[in-house]
Amino acid sequence: MFTLSCFHSNHIYSYVICWLFLLFQVSELYVAHQGEFGTAEQIVEQALCKISTEAQWSDVNLPAMEIWLDNHLP
Repeated sequence: MFTLSCFHSNHIYSYVICWLFLLFQVSELYVAHQGEFGTAEQIVEQALCKISTEAQWSDVNLPAMEIWLDNHLP
């Protein structure tokens, strides 16, 4: 079973992996039960879109943030 424990890691790149894993898990759920969500179908699709957007943002921005933090924090 998927847990969000990887979001508590100290390594910033683990966040990217967590977002991608979450996207994979929700996508699998959506495909396996597509058409069964009824009125919640749009909510699940919006969640997939948000997770995808967060994963892309993390992939692009977290490396730069880690470099900045390494240079500015003891």
